[in-house]
Amino acid sequence: MWNVRSSVLFFSSLLPVLLCAQTFFQGPQLTPPASNTPPEQKCVIQGRVVNAQSGEPLKKATIRLMRRGSRVAVGGMVGAMAGNGQQGYSATSEADGSFRIEAIEPGEYTLSGQRTGYLHTQYGAKSPMQPGTVLSLRPSQQITDIALGLTPQAVISGKIVDGDGDPVPGATVQVLREQWFRGKLRYLPQNTNQTNDLGEFRVPGLSSGRYHLCAQNANSPMSAGPTPEAGKPDIRPIRTCYPEATLFANATPIQVTAGQDAAGMDIRMHTAQTYHVRGRIAGVLPAGQAQRIQIFVSPQDEQQMFYLGAAGGVGKDQTFDIAGVAPGSYTVNVLIAMQDPHLTAPRQQIEVGQGDVNDLVIPLVPLGSLHGQIRIDGSPQAGAPVANLANVHV
Repeated sequence: MWNVRSSVLFFSSLLPVLLCAQTFFQGPQLTPPASNTPPEQKCVIQGRVVNAQSGEPLKKATIRLMRRGSRVAVGGMVGAMAGNGQQGYSATSEADGSFRIEAIEPGEYTLSGQRTGYLHTQYGAKSPMQPGTVLSLRPSQQITDIALGLTPQAVISGKIVDGDGDPVPGATVQVLREQWFRGKLRYLPQNTNQTNDLGEFRVPGLSSGRYHLCAQNANSPMSAGPTPEAGKPDIRPIRTCYPEATLFANATPIQVTAGQDAAGMDIRMHTAQTYHVRGRIAGVLPAGQAQRIQIFVSPQDEQQMFYLGAAGGVGKDQTFDIAGVAPGSYTVNVLIAMQDPHLTAPRQQIEVGQGDVNDLVIPLVPLGSLHGQIRIDGSPQAGAPVANLANVHV
Protein backbone atom coordinates (compact mmCIF):
# COMPACT_ATOMS: atom_id res chain seq x y z
CA MET A 1 0.00 0.00 0.00
CA TRP A 2 1.29 3.45 -0.85
CA ASN A 3 1.92 6.01 1.88
CA VAL A 4 2.58 9.72 1.69
CA ARG A 5 6.30 9.26 1.12
CA SER A 6 5.74 7.06 -1.93
CA SER A 7 3.10 9.53 -3.15
CA VAL A 8 5.52 12.44 -2.81
CA LEU A 9 8.25 10.57 -4.63
CA PHE A 10 5.83 9.43 -7.35
CA PHE A 11 4.57 12.94 -8.08
CA SER A 12 7.97 14.52 -7.64
CA SER A 13 9.22 12.32 -10.46
CA LEU A 14 6.30 13.19 -12.73
CA LEU A 15 5.83 16.88 -12.08
CA PRO A 16 8.88 18.13 -13.90
CA VAL A 17 7.41 16.61 -17.07
CA LEU A 18 3.66 16.83 -16.60
CA LEU A 19 3.43 20.26 -15.04
CA CYS A 20 6.28 22.20 -16.58
CA ALA A 21 8.58 22.04 -13.63
CA GLN A 22 11.99 23.66 -13.72
CA THR A 23 14.04 20.47 -13.91
CA PHE A 24 14.72 18.60 -17.15
CA PHE A 25 15.91 15.00 -17.18
CA GLN A 26 18.92 15.13 -19.43
CA GLY A 27 19.12 11.50 -20.48
CA PRO A 28 22.23 9.63 -21.58
CA GLN A 29 24.72 10.68 -24.21
CA LEU A 30 23.05 11.53 -27.50
CA THR A 31 23.55 9.12 -30.38
CA PRO A 32 24.42 10.67 -33.77
CA PRO A 33 21.79 9.89 -36.42
CA ALA A 34 22.55 7.16 -38.95
CA SER A 35 24.02 8.77 -42.03
CA ASN A 36 24.87 8.14 -45.68
CA THR A 37 25.77 11.79 -46.21
CA PRO A 38 29.23 12.41 -47.71
CA PRO A 39 31.64 14.07 -45.24
CA GLU A 40 31.83 17.25 -47.33
CA GLN A 41 28.05 17.70 -46.96
CA LYS A 42 28.04 17.41 -43.18
CA CYS A 43 27.25 20.57 -41.15
CA VAL A 44 28.98 22.58 -38.45
CA ILE A 45 27.57 24.59 -35.55
CA GLN A 46 29.80 26.87 -33.54
CA GLY A 47 29.09 29.47 -30.89
CA ARG A 48 29.59 30.77 -27.38
CA VAL A 49 27.83 30.28 -24.05
CA VAL A 50 27.60 33.21 -21.65
CA ASN A 51 25.89 34.28 -18.46
CA ALA A 52 22.69 35.92 -19.74
CA GLN A 53 22.90 38.61 -17.04
CA SER A 54 26.58 39.56 -16.96
CA GLY A 55 27.77 38.39 -20.37
CA GLU A 56 30.58 36.46 -18.68
CA PRO A 57 31.67 33.37 -20.67
CA LEU A 58 30.64 30.06 -19.15
CA LYS A 59 33.04 27.15 -19.00
CA LYS A 60 31.87 23.50 -18.74
CA ALA A 61 28.37 24.18 -20.03
CA THR A 62 26.79 21.14 -21.70
CA ILE A 63 25.52 21.84 -25.20
CA ARG A 64 22.98 19.44 -26.72
CA LEU A 65 21.96 19.52 -30.36
CA MET A 66 18.92 17.25 -30.51
CA ARG A 67 17.40 16.11 -33.75
CA ARG A 68 13.76 17.00 -34.08
CA GLY A 69 11.60 13.96 -33.49
CA SER A 70 13.75 12.55 -30.67
CA ARG A 71 12.56 15.15 -28.20
CA VAL A 72 9.72 15.30 -25.68
CA ALA A 73 7.39 18.32 -25.74
CA VAL A 74 5.33 18.97 -22.62
CA GLY A 75 3.15 21.90 -21.68
CA GLY A 76 4.63 24.19 -24.29
CA MET A 77 8.16 23.26 -23.33
CA VAL A 78 10.63 20.86 -24.85
CA GLY A 79 12.95 18.68 -22.85
CA ALA A 80 14.99 15.55 -23.16
CA MET A 81 13.98 12.60 -21.06
CA ALA A 82 15.96 9.53 -20.24
CA GLY A 83 15.17 6.80 -22.70
CA ASN A 84 15.94 5.46 -26.12
CA GLY A 85 15.79 7.24 -29.44
CA GLN A 86 17.66 10.42 -28.48
CA GLN A 87 19.51 11.35 -31.64
CA GLY A 88 21.85 14.27 -31.77
CA TYR A 89 25.21 15.63 -30.70
CA SER A 90 26.72 17.14 -27.58
CA ALA A 91 29.69 19.31 -26.66
CA THR A 92 31.19 21.09 -23.66
CA SER A 93 32.10 24.78 -23.69
CA GLU A 94 35.71 25.88 -23.27
CA ALA A 95 37.10 28.44 -20.82
CA ASP A 96 36.06 31.28 -23.14
CA GLY A 97 32.54 29.82 -23.48
CA SER A 98 33.14 28.65 -27.04
CA PHE A 99 31.89 25.35 -28.44
CA ARG A 100 31.97 23.64 -31.82
CA ILE A 101 30.07 20.63 -33.15
CA GLU A 102 31.21 19.10 -36.43
CA ALA A 103 30.10 16.32 -38.81
CA ILE A 104 26.40 17.03 -38.22
CA GLU A 105 23.85 15.21 -40.36
CA PRO A 106 21.63 17.74 -42.22
CA GLY A 107 18.16 18.09 -40.75
CA GLU A 108 16.13 19.94 -38.14
CA TYR A 109 17.50 20.36 -34.63
CA THR A 110 16.99 22.17 -31.33
CA LEU A 111 20.02 23.49 -29.47
CA SER A 112 20.11 23.81 -25.69
CA GLY A 113 22.59 24.52 -22.94
CA GLN A 114 22.79 23.66 -19.26
CA ARG A 115 25.29 24.21 -16.49
CA THR A 116 25.21 23.65 -12.74
CA GLY A 117 23.68 26.73 -11.11
CA TYR A 118 21.95 27.87 -14.31
CA LEU A 119 18.57 27.19 -15.89
CA HIS A 120 18.22 24.89 -18.87
CA THR A 121 17.80 27.15 -21.91
CA GLN A 122 17.09 26.55 -25.57
CA TYR A 123 18.64 28.67 -28.27
CA GLY A 124 16.16 31.31 -29.45
CA ALA A 125 13.81 30.90 -26.46
CA LYS A 126 12.20 34.01 -24.98
CA SER A 127 12.99 32.77 -21.48
CA PRO A 128 14.50 29.70 -19.77
CA MET A 129 12.51 26.46 -19.83
CA GLN A 130 10.60 27.57 -22.93
CA PRO A 131 10.80 26.23 -26.51
CA GLY A 132 13.38 27.81 -28.76
CA THR A 133 14.22 28.14 -32.43
CA VAL A 134 14.36 25.13 -34.74
CA LEU A 135 17.62 25.02 -36.65
CA SER A 136 17.17 23.69 -40.19
CA LEU A 137 20.58 22.61 -41.44
CA ARG A 138 21.07 22.23 -45.18
CA PRO A 139 23.88 20.07 -46.60
CA SER A 140 27.32 21.63 -46.01
CA GLN A 141 25.83 24.49 -43.97
CA GLN A 142 27.94 26.09 -41.25
CA ILE A 143 26.48 28.28 -38.50
CA THR A 144 29.28 29.94 -36.57
CA ASP A 145 27.61 32.80 -34.71
CA ILE A 146 25.42 31.01 -32.14
CA ALA A 147 25.07 33.05 -28.93
CA LEU A 148 23.50 31.09 -26.09
CA GLY A 149 22.82 32.89 -22.80
CA LEU A 150 22.12 30.87 -19.66
CA THR A 151 20.24 32.50 -16.78
CA PRO A 152 21.48 31.93 -13.22
CA GLN A 153 19.03 29.95 -11.13
CA ALA A 154 17.24 31.39 -8.12
CA VAL A 155 17.20 29.46 -4.84
CA ILE A 156 14.84 29.55 -1.88
CA SER A 157 16.24 28.24 1.38
CA GLY A 158 15.33 28.28 5.04
CA LYS A 159 14.37 26.16 7.99
CA ILE A 160 11.22 24.35 9.12
CA VAL A 161 10.54 24.46 12.86
CA ASP A 162 7.66 23.37 15.07
CA GLY A 163 5.68 25.48 17.51
CA ASP A 164 8.49 25.26 20.06
CA GLY A 165 11.11 26.38 17.56
CA ASP A 166 12.66 22.92 17.25
CA PRO A 167 13.76 21.74 13.78
CA VAL A 168 11.49 19.43 11.79
CA PRO A 169 13.65 16.89 9.92
CA GLY A 170 12.28 14.99 6.91
CA ALA A 171 9.58 17.56 6.13
CA THR A 172 8.58 17.92 2.49
CA VAL A 173 8.93 21.47 1.17
CA GLN A 174 7.05 22.46 -1.97
CA VAL A 175 7.51 25.62 -4.08
CA LEU A 176 4.45 26.62 -6.13
CA ARG A 177 3.87 29.22 -8.81
CA GLU A 178 0.68 30.54 -10.38
CA GLN A 179 0.41 29.46 -14.01
CA TRP A 180 -2.20 28.84 -16.67
CA PHE A 181 -3.04 25.15 -16.85
CA ARG A 182 -5.99 23.67 -18.73
CA GLY A 183 -7.62 27.04 -19.12
CA LYS A 184 -7.35 28.11 -15.47
CA LEU A 185 -4.86 29.91 -13.29
CA ARG A 186 -3.57 27.33 -10.85
CA TYR A 187 -0.73 27.01 -8.40
CA LEU A 188 1.59 24.41 -9.85
CA PRO A 189 4.60 22.86 -8.10
CA GLN A 190 7.92 24.03 -9.49
CA ASN A 191 10.23 22.01 -7.28
CA THR A 192 10.15 19.87 -4.14
CA ASN A 193 12.76 19.02 -1.53
CA GLN A 194 13.07 17.74 2.02
CA THR A 195 14.58 19.13 5.19
CA ASN A 196 17.77 17.67 6.64
CA ASP A 197 18.34 16.62 10.25
CA LEU A 198 18.57 20.30 11.24
CA GLY A 199 15.26 21.16 9.59
CA GLU A 200 17.06 23.05 6.83
CA PHE A 201 15.98 23.00 3.21
CA ARG A 202 17.20 24.36 -0.10
CA VAL A 203 15.08 24.47 -3.27
CA PRO A 204 17.15 25.30 -6.39
CA GLY A 205 16.36 25.51 -10.09
CA LEU A 206 13.91 28.44 -9.96
CA SER A 207 13.46 31.21 -12.49
CA SER A 208 12.62 34.76 -11.45
CA GLY A 209 9.04 35.16 -10.29
CA ARG A 210 6.55 35.03 -7.42
CA TYR A 211 6.30 31.81 -5.45
CA HIS A 212 4.48 30.27 -2.52
CA LEU A 213 6.31 27.98 -0.12
CA CYS A 214 4.58 25.21 1.85
CA ALA A 215 5.80 22.47 4.18
CA GLN A 216 4.25 19.17 5.19
CA ASN A 217 5.70 16.80 7.76
CA ALA A 218 5.84 13.60 5.71
CA ASN A 219 6.68 11.55 8.77
CA SER A 220 3.48 12.18 10.67
CA PRO A 221 0.19 12.90 8.90
CA MET A 222 -0.37 9.96 6.58
CA SER A 223 2.54 7.59 6.94
CA ALA A 224 3.36 5.13 9.67
CA GLY A 225 3.74 6.76 13.06
CA PRO A 226 2.57 6.54 16.64
CA THR A 227 -1.15 5.80 16.85
CA PRO A 228 -2.90 7.88 19.49
CA GLU A 229 -4.49 6.02 22.36
CA ALA A 230 -8.16 5.23 21.99
CA GLY A 231 -10.33 8.15 23.01
CA LYS A 232 -7.49 10.66 22.82
CA PRO A 233 -7.28 13.37 20.15
CA ASP A 234 -5.00 12.78 17.18
CA ILE A 235 -2.90 15.97 17.19
CA ARG A 236 -0.40 16.20 14.36
CA PRO A 237 1.61 18.78 12.42
CA ILE A 238 -0.41 20.07 9.50
CA ARG A 239 0.64 21.63 6.23
CA THR A 240 1.82 25.20 6.81
CA CYS A 241 2.75 27.83 4.22
CA TYR A 242 5.25 30.64 4.58
CA PRO A 243 5.60 32.08 7.09
CA GLU A 244 3.05 30.25 9.29
CA ALA A 245 -0.27 30.15 7.43
CA THR A 246 -2.49 27.09 7.72
CA LEU A 247 -4.66 28.40 4.86
CA PHE A 248 -3.01 28.83 1.49
CA ALA A 249 -4.94 32.07 0.92
CA ASN A 250 -3.20 33.60 3.96
CA ALA A 251 0.33 32.68 2.85
CA THR A 252 2.85 35.39 2.01
CA PRO A 253 4.34 35.08 -1.50
CA ILE A 254 8.09 35.17 -2.05
CA GLN A 255 9.46 37.24 -4.96
CA VAL A 256 12.82 36.13 -6.34
CA THR A 257 15.01 37.41 -9.15
CA ALA A 258 17.41 35.53 -11.41
CA GLY A 259 20.48 34.38 -9.50
CA GLN A 260 19.03 35.34 -6.11
CA ASP A 261 19.53 33.14 -3.05
CA ALA A 262 16.42 33.93 -1.02
CA ALA A 263 17.65 32.65 2.34
CA GLY A 264 15.90 32.73 5.69
CA MET A 265 12.47 31.74 4.36
CA ASP A 266 11.60 29.91 7.58
CA ILE A 267 8.25 28.26 8.27
CA ARG A 268 6.83 27.60 11.72
CA MET A 269 4.61 24.55 11.38
CA HIS A 270 1.30 24.40 13.19
CA THR A 271 -0.27 21.40 14.87
CA ALA A 272 -3.98 20.68 15.09
CA GLN A 273 -6.39 17.93 15.98
CA THR A 274 -6.90 15.79 12.92
CA TYR A 275 -9.38 13.14 11.86
CA HIS A 276 -9.83 10.14 9.58
CA VAL A 277 -11.56 9.85 6.22
CA ARG A 278 -12.69 6.26 5.70
CA GLY A 279 -14.59 4.57 2.93
CA ARG A 280 -14.47 2.08 0.12
CA ILE A 281 -14.14 1.84 -3.64
CA ALA A 282 -17.35 0.46 -5.17
CA GLY A 283 -16.94 -1.49 -8.39
CA VAL A 284 -15.29 -4.58 -9.85
CA LEU A 285 -11.53 -4.41 -10.18
CA PRO A 286 -9.16 -6.89 -11.81
CA ALA A 287 -7.58 -9.21 -9.26
CA GLY A 288 -4.75 -7.62 -7.31
CA GLN A 289 -5.34 -4.12 -8.72
CA ALA A 290 -6.88 -2.41 -5.69
CA GLN A 291 -3.41 -1.42 -4.51
CA ARG A 292 -2.95 0.54 -7.75
CA ILE A 293 -5.49 3.11 -6.57
CA GLN A 294 -4.51 6.15 -4.52
CA ILE A 295 -6.86 8.53 -2.70
CA PHE A 296 -6.01 12.23 -2.29
CA VAL A 297 -7.83 14.69 -0.07
CA SER A 298 -7.24 18.33 -1.06
CA PRO A 299 -8.83 21.62 0.07
CA GLN A 300 -11.78 22.83 -1.99
CA ASP A 301 -10.83 26.49 -1.92
CA GLU A 302 -7.38 26.11 -3.45
CA GLN A 303 -6.61 26.09 -7.16
CA GLN A 304 -3.71 23.73 -6.60
CA MET A 305 -2.54 20.69 -8.47
CA PHE A 306 -0.81 17.82 -6.67
CA TYR A 307 -1.51 19.21 -3.23
CA LEU A 308 0.75 17.71 -0.57
CA GLY A 309 -2.05 16.89 1.83
CA ALA A 310 -3.73 13.80 3.18
CA ALA A 311 -3.36 10.73 1.00
CA GLY A 312 -3.65 6.99 1.31
CA GLY A 313 -3.84 3.73 -0.56
CA VAL A 314 -6.61 1.22 -1.02
CA GLY A 315 -6.50 -2.25 0.58
CA LYS A 316 -7.26 -5.60 -1.01
CA ASP A 317 -10.82 -5.31 0.27
CA GLN A 318 -11.09 -1.96 -1.60
CA THR A 319 -11.36 0.06 1.62
CA PHE A 320 -9.26 3.07 2.59
CA ASP A 321 -8.46 4.92 5.80
CA ILE A 322 -6.76 8.31 5.53
CA ALA A 323 -5.51 9.84 8.76
CA GLY A 324 -4.24 13.32 9.56
CA VAL A 325 -7.03 15.38 7.96
CA ALA A 326 -7.59 18.74 9.67
CA PRO A 327 -11.09 20.28 9.82
CA GLY A 328 -12.16 21.93 6.57
CA SER A 329 -13.83 21.50 3.19
CA TYR A 330 -12.13 19.00 0.90
CA THR A 331 -12.29 17.32 -2.49
CA VAL A 332 -11.59 13.59 -2.62
CA ASN A 333 -9.68 12.68 -5.78
CA VAL A 334 -8.86 9.19 -7.03
CA LEU A 335 -5.76 8.21 -8.99
CA ILE A 336 -6.02 4.88 -10.82
CA ALA A 337 -2.50 3.81 -11.72
CA MET A 338 -3.32 0.68 -13.72
CA GLN A 339 -1.86 0.52 -17.21
CA ASP A 340 -5.19 0.07 -18.98
CA PRO A 341 -7.93 0.72 -16.42
CA HIS A 342 -10.80 1.97 -18.63
CA LEU A 343 -12.13 3.23 -15.31
CA THR A 344 -12.43 6.56 -13.58
CA ALA A 345 -13.97 7.84 -10.36
CA PRO A 346 -15.90 11.07 -9.77
CA ARG A 347 -14.48 13.62 -7.38
CA GLN A 348 -16.46 14.03 -4.18
CA GLN A 349 -16.84 16.96 -1.82
CA ILE A 350 -16.65 16.31 1.90
CA GLU A 351 -16.71 18.34 5.10
CA VAL A 352 -14.42 17.39 7.97
CA GLY A 353 -15.68 18.88 11.21
CA GLN A 354 -15.00 17.76 14.74
CA GLY A 355 -15.07 14.07 13.95
CA ASP A 356 -14.12 11.33 11.50
CA VAL A 357 -15.77 10.96 8.10
CA ASN A 358 -16.85 7.34 7.72
CA ASP A 359 -18.60 5.18 5.11
CA LEU A 360 -17.60 7.29 2.11
CA VAL A 361 -18.38 5.36 -1.08
CA ILE A 362 -16.47 6.18 -4.27
CA PRO A 363 -17.95 4.43 -7.33
CA LEU A 364 -15.81 3.34 -10.24
CA VAL A 365 -17.22 4.48 -13.57
CA PRO A 366 -16.27 2.95 -16.95
CA LEU A 367 -14.75 5.43 -19.35
CA GLY A 368 -17.00 6.35 -22.26
CA SER A 369 -16.37 7.18 -25.90
CA LEU A 370 -17.07 10.34 -27.88
CA HIS A 371 -18.06 9.93 -31.52
CA GLY A 372 -18.60 12.64 -34.09
CA GLN A 373 -17.80 13.94 -37.53
CA ILE A 374 -15.84 16.88 -38.89
CA ARG A 375 -17.02 18.75 -41.95
CA ILE A 376 -15.86 21.85 -43.78
CA ASP A 377 -18.35 24.62 -44.52
CA GLY A 378 -17.90 26.85 -47.56
CA SER A 379 -15.54 26.64 -50.49
CA PRO A 380 -11.75 27.10 -50.53
CA GLN A 381 -10.30 30.23 -52.06
CA ALA A 382 -9.12 30.08 -55.64
CA GLY A 383 -5.87 28.17 -55.89
CA ALA A 384 -6.03 26.89 -52.31
CA PRO A 385 -5.62 23.13 -51.83
CA VAL A 386 -8.60 21.08 -50.76
CA ALA A 387 -8.43 20.26 -47.04
CA ASN A 388 -7.63 16.66 -46.20
CA LEU A 389 -9.82 15.68 -43.27
CA ALA A 390 -7.73 12.57 -42.75
CA ASN A 391 -5.01 14.83 -41.28
CA VAL A 392 -7.22 16.71 -38.81
CA HIS A 393 -6.32 15.99 -35.19
CA VAL A 394 -9.11 16.01 -32.60
